[in-house]
Amino acid sequence: MIPELVKESAITNMPRLTPSLKYLYALRALGIKPGLRRIELLLSLLGNPEKTYPTVIVAGTNGKGSTSAMIASVLSEAGYRAGLYSSPHLARFNERLRVSGEEVTGRELSGLIRRTRALVEQKITVKKDRPSFFEFTTAMAFEHFRKKKVDIAVLEVGMGGRFDATNVAVPLVSVVTSIALDHSEYLGDTVEEIAAEKAGVIKENGLLVTSVCDRAALRVIKDAVKDKRATAYYSGKDFRVAGEEGPGKISYESAELSLARLSLGLKGGYQAENAGVAIKVIELLKGAGFKAGKAAIRKGLKKVVWPGRFDMRRAKKPGLGVVFDCAHNEAGARALRAALLEITPYDRVFFVIGVMADKDIDAILSILLPGCGGITVTEPASERSAELALVRGRARKLGFETTGARSVAAAVAERINRAPARSVVCVTGSIFTVGEALGSPAVARLLR
Repeated sequence: MIPELVKESAITNMPRLTPSLKYLYALRALGIKPGLRRIELLLSLLGNPEKTYPTVIVAGTNGKGSTSAMIASVLSEAGYRAGLYSSPHLARFNERLRVSGEEVTGRELSGLIRRTRALVEQKITVKKDRPSFFEFTTAMAFEHFRKKKVDIAVLEVGMGGRFDATNVAVPLVSVVTSIALDHSEYLGDTVEEIAAEKAGVIKENGLLVTSVCDRAALRVIKDAVKDKRATAYYSGKDFRVAGEEGPGKISYESAELSLARLSLGLKGGYQAENAGVAIKVIELLKGAGFKAGKAAIRKGLKKVVWPGRFDMRRAKKPGLGVVFDCAHNEAGARALRAALLEITPYDRVFFVIGVMADKDIDAILSILLPGCGGITVTEPASERSAELALVRGRARKLGFETTGARSVAAAVAERINRAPARSVVCVTGSIFTVGEALGSPAVARLLR
C-alpha cells in the first residue's frame, strides 16, 4: 500500500539555512510520490552514479539505521572507503551523507544541490516528473559517493522499500531488520502489508539477511524470497547472537564464523540483533571480494557511533545520566523500556517525551510510562508534532500525571534540574524531539 500522493510537512525552526538548503527543503512541498520513475530519470541525467560502485541496502521498521552504521563502520575498519546514506538527520543535513565516517562538507553539499538543481530545471520540464525532496536527496547521495570514489555504499531505506528511491540500486546484499506497525498511512494497516513493501528490496537471485521475527511478516518475507529465487539468511537459524557477561558484550555464531566477547559501541540490548545482522552481511560480502577480518569486525562494532539511539550521556549535575533515544512506535518503545531496565530501576527514570501526531500515541505512552519517576511532555518544532495539550490529555486518560514545556530545551532543563541523584532522564518519542535536544546549545551546557 502506497498512497497516490502524500503531503510532507515542512521542517520548521531551522535558522541560518544556506540558499541551497532552502531550495532543497522547499521540495518537501511536493510530497511523497510512489514509484521509481522520477529517481531513475534524475539519475540518468547525472550519468547513473548508482551503477559505478556496489551497494548494500537496508530496510526495516526499527534497527535499519543502527545496522547500516555498523556495516559501514566495519567496512571502514577493514580499509574500504565506505559510503553511508541515512535519513532523517538529527541536527544537520550533512549527517545523511558520510564516507568512512566523514560527513559531506557544506561546500560539497552546496555544489551537489546546485548541480542537481540545474539539471532538474533545465532538463525536466514536465512538473509531474520533478523529483521529491527524498528523491533529490538520494540522487545527490549517489553522486557524492561517486565523486568520493567509494569502494561500496550502504543505503538505509527511507520508508518501506518497494518504492523507496534507494531501491534503484542493485545491491550485493539486501537486509530487512525487524518489521512492526509504523507509517501505516503509507505502507498499510497490517504487518503483512508493511512486510510486502519492505520485501521489495529483495532482488532476483539476490542475497538477503533478515532479523524479522514476527510470524506473519516472516511468511511474507519467505514468500518473496521464493518468488525472487533469492538466498536468505535468517537470524536464529543461519546465524545467532547471544549476550555475554558485561554491558554491551555479545557473541556471534554462524556456520563459517565464531566470535566471542564482542563489544558494541551502541548501547541497548536490542543492538545485539542488529550487530548479528551486520556481521552476517560482512560475511556475505567476502564473496564479492570485500574481506573484513575478525579484527575489523571487532573494531568496527566497538567504534561505531549512531547518535540518538540509546545514546547515553552524563549530565553536569552529579550522579545523573541522560539517555537520548528516537523510539517513535510501539516496537521501539518496548525496546527502549527493556534497555532502560538494564541500567536502572524504572522508578529512577524521568521522561521528556514529544511525539508526532501521526503516531500511535497511546501505545507509546502506555508502554514507556508505567512505573517511571516522572514525565514532562514537550512539543518539538515540527508541523507534524502532536500538540502539547493533546499528549498531556492522552497521558491523563491513561492515568499518568505530567508537566509540560513547549520548548524541548526547556523540558530537558526542567527534568535535569528536578531529577534526583542516581537517576536517568530519557529524552524520546521522536527523532525530531531527540534532534532538537541534541542540537540545542542550552541542552549541551547541561551535559558533560
